[in-house]
Amino acid sequence: MLLKHQTEDLDVYPLVLGEVGPYGACRHDGSEYTGSYVNNLSSKELKDWHRPRVRALVEAGVDLLAFETIPAIEEAMMLIELLQEFPGTEALLSFTCKDGVCTCHGGSFREAFTRCMGSQQVVAIGINCTAPCHISSLLRSVQDVEHNKQLAVYPNSGEDWTCEEG
Repeated sequence: MLLKHQTEDLDVYPLVLGEVGPYGACRHDGSEYTGSYVNNLSSKELKDWHRPRVRALVEAGVDLLAFETIPAIEEAMMLIELLQEFPGTEALLSFTCKDGVCTCHGGSFREAFTRCMGSQQVVAIGINCTAPCHISSLLRSVQDVEHNKQLAVYPNSGEDWTCEEG
């Protein structure tokens, strides 16, 4: 299982996940909910921003990285590229979606899911911080995609976030 490790004597213990959120969260402008920042930053700029956080978590010995609440395919692909700098490190990559078809930045969730298939280091793909009413449609959109990844789903309470209300 993804969140448990079983040893030979059948003892089970939890894994420690190191959470890496989207770049937009540092801007304090709500852009983590839209992914709009990927239109103005290069992959190198995003990678340079994420690298120290990933390195710190890997050096601290986390069992698995959790790239969570990623709103844009572009940021996800950059994170997969960055992950290659840390051989032997595995990750969960979880997208946030605005409806039953698209990531919050507007890319197809199916495309995002499919593009993550190429990474051996990504062991699970998920949906988080997304209204529960969209989860079934998003999962149906990838049900015919052959894959060997775990699926992770942890929706929000169904509320929408706006800059005006916070």
